Amino acid sequence: ARKINSYLLPVPVFADARDGATYYYSIRAVNSAGAESVDSYTVDSSTRANVIFLAGDARTSLTIPASSAEVLCPAHNKYGVPLAIVLREDPALTDGAVVRSLQFQLVRGDTMEELDDVAFPEPNAEVTIGYNTIGGQVASGAPGTPAALASSAASASPDNLSLYWSNRVAWIKLGGAINKIAQTLDIKTSRLGSYQLRLSAPAASLKLSRANVYPRIFTPNGDGFNDRVFMILENPNNAEVSGEIRDLTGRLVVTLPPPTLTAGIGTTLSWAGRDSSNAVVPSGLYVYRIEGDGTTITGTVAVAR
Repeated sequence: ARKINSYLLPVPVFADARDGATYYYSIRAVNSAGAESVDSYTVDSSTRANVIFLAGDARTSLTIPASSAEVLCPAHNKYGVPLAIVLREDPALTDGAVVRSLQFQLVRGDTMEELDDVAFPEPNAEVTIGYNTIGGQVASGAPGTPAALASSAASASPDNLSLYWSNRVAWIKLGGAINKIAQTLDIKTSRLGSYQLRLSAPAASLKLSRANVYPRIFTPNGDGFNDRVFMILENPNNAEVSGEIRDLTGRLVVTLPPPTLTAGIGTTLSWAGRDSSNAVVPSGLYVYRIEGDGTTITGTVAVAR
């Protein structure tokens, strides 16, 4: 990226001519004493009108389409204040199989209070995490970390990298799409939080690990705690995925909404414990059946009331 121009804005409105290219803009405020603020988040001129948070390594980023970035504005979140995003890296956790450990944290813009109960309305925000290499092999730390500071124990091929996300109980394997030229892995999400890059071979086809179904016992009583079950799949081929819930007699209870309409991470299916008429189902065991990429995945979850 290169700086093209700077503009002094007499009014808080700016228009620029588009020539088919995508341009990136940030804003800096200057007070009457000449003191300048830090740069704002970046926005681009694409049709998605992305809001972009770029980390210091120039590879790690969070890209949010305008349709989802509205939640950062006071009129579109329950707190009624501007929300900001803070990126933290925990180098103490980058050892052995863990290559990088980062937290994308939503905070109140007025008090910097951390918020864990806000998500984007659709899973279309893109978390991108850069990885470090030494001699073509993965090493721990942010891109550009000197060899003397990087852990040699993490040395391996980039093909063995996977993204993980913490649901605050366990680390959920996501897989992620790798870009070897940019040296990044990325995943679409509606949720921020803690992410890790680990040395763990990604799945070759659609896969659902046991830890990626949570909570296996859930209580759809509307109290905001464990009201639904999530199924986060590794989907390396971006296959179309469908899911349904049946009771133990084999009767169809409900067809699940597609991942594109589910607030989650990557390819996520979710069930709120309701049948096709939107009535809460009785307590008991239920069978989920997921199809995609030539694979059928089944398992059970429990509803407790």
